Amino acid sequence: MSLSHFTQRHRINRVINYARRHIADGLTLEQMSDVACLSKYHFSRVFAAHMMETPAQFVARLRLERAAGALVRTKTTPVTEIALTNGFSRSDIFARAFRKRFGVAPQQFRKLRWSGLDALDQRLAIRAQIYTPGQNVFSTPTQPFDVQIERRPEYHVAYIRHMGPYGDVSSSITKTFQRLQQWAKSKALLTAKTSFLGRGADDCSITPARFCTYDACLILSDFILEDDIVGVQTIPAGEFAVLRVLCGAEQANRYWDWLIGQWLPTSERTLAPQPSYEFFPEKGADTVNPEGGLEICLPVSKRRPQTKFRL
Repeated sequence: MSLSHFTQRHRINRVINYARRHIADGLTLEQMSDVACLSKYHFSRVFAAHMMETPAQFVARLRLERAAGALVRTKTTPVTEIALTNGFSRSDIFARAFRKRFGVAPQQFRKLRWSGLDALDQRLAIRAQIYTPGQNVFSTPTQPFDVQIERRPEYHVAYIRHMGPYGDVSSSITKTFQRLQQWAKSKALLTAKTSFLGRGADDCSITPARFCTYDACLILSDFILEDDIVGVQTIPAGEFAVLRVLCGAEQANRYWDWLIGQWLPTSERTLAPQPSYEFFPEKGADTVNPEGGLEICLPVSKRRPQTKFRL
């Protein structure tokens, strides 16, 4: 019996979520097809049809992009450690794959950072397909903001996944939230106490826009089953740097850039390997221009002592 498009999509999303949690593991075709509850042959065909890349290409891309993000966001973690943490068996294998994808060595990529685009930065960004000449990518606030370190609980959520550029908040991502709200209303789940969160799992300065994913999520109080509209997943508990801002979702990217690019490097925290998200508190059904603003939640852990700077 053939699977519906919606069932296929949910199973592929389940594999993507699994791969992100287990990026340091082997992630074989057998493992991923088991997660999807499909044969290896059928899984490969379904995955490629939905993702426009093979499972092997997806895993290779995800590992490189995760490693690139770690290089940009941490000054002291050794390159070898970053390589091993993201599923590479040796640093030389990582270095060759990294140079092939980004055009520069990992150490050079780290030095460039993203604090303004000079000629070399532009070549790198264009190669990564996230920048076009004349685009003002790094317009971030410069003043300090009040960042709180908080322990956030585990959330069980219903979600709809959007794939495409994050900057398109006013259309595609907004429509995704609207679909989620319509679904919640049809299930009598939309009340004054309903909370939403949005989770962008990729770094849009590294991941090509066509592969960026954004999950529009509704926090559930009871267990539900997946249907033709929504999937279900669990957002893990953890420690977060929380920045409360009075703005709409369209302006949130500027504050994300400030939190990651300016606050994090000078704080006593480092980025933790779990999802970041935007939290829309109760009465937050308007996710474009929420009345009470939104909460930017960045997963962090205490920075370990370093005695020597290492590339």
